[in-house]
Amino acid sequence: MSMSWRPHQTTSRRKIITIQEWADYIGVSKNTILARLKKYRLLYEYDPRDIYSVFNFLKFLLQR
Repeated sequence: MSMSWRPHQTTSRRKIITIQEWADYIGVSKNTILARLKKYRLLYEYDPRDIYSVFNFLKFLLQR
């Protein structure tokens, strides 16, 4: 019996984290997150429904 292999799905229909949740988690204002997200989007694509995209944005935030 062979098992079919499928890659892990990294996206969902629901946002993994909202802008307000980012602000609360990082400890800054919602406007600060929006400003940083604007800068991030100049360099990268951001999809709040994709776990890897969320992780990459977190790395970006932590480097700032």
